[in-house]
Amino acid sequence: AAQPMTSHEAHKKLSLTRHRVRGDGSCWAYAILACLGLLEHDHHKHDLDPTPRDRGMDALCRLMASVWFDMNKEALNMSDGEMAEFVATIDAVPEYPLESQEDMGSFGNMTTIMCLAGYFELNIICWNKKTLRNSSAMQQCVEFAPTEDRPQACKERNMTSAEIVRFCAANPQTIHIEWDGVNHYAALLGTSPVPIASNITTALCSVNPVTRQKPPAPA
Repeated sequence: AAQPMTSHEAHKKLSLTRHRVRGDGSCWAYAILACLGLLEHDHHKHDLDPTPRDRGMDALCRLMASVWFDMNKEALNMSDGEMAEFVATIDAVPEYPLESQEDMGSFGNMTTIMCLAGYFELNIICWNKKTLRNSSAMQQCVEFAPTEDRPQACKERNMTSAEIVRFCAANPQTIHIEWDGVNHYAALLGTSPVPIASNITTALCSVNPVTRQKPPAPA
């Protein structure tokens, strides 16, 4: 049997390095993009604002997530209310300059993460920062698991740190993000970016940069 392993030990085995991304409601998308080597503002020490291209990629990621959701929603275990909320909020991007909660984009969760995992054909490990020293902790994982009827299907599963290390050895199309246990995600970068389909990469890198600034409040 495999020896118990903490998340910290697993991160060392997987050569993961934590990078910060902006906490503006779109951190879930930024963290995924950083692991693909596409984000411009991620940094190992500092919190930086997203670049115009990053903001454009965020908007496109939300559109891609919506496309996957529409194609797979019947297989998701969501109530009608949850589905309606997803549709109503998925395209709410941050508005700069950030001055209040209302300026934030719609926050991500395991559903939005699964949507991008399916569209990008990736496995995504979501590490809980609060359990990194607990060798018995289970981590949430989205596994890309296509079927004949659903070629972009994903499923959720929980794995221990040791199971994740073995899974990654057999599944190189795997990226890692970190949840702070409250409402923010960071990127856990490996030794090299994980490639995705070239047409998707091209679309993301060719987005129109978003430089929009909301008008100042009336004096």
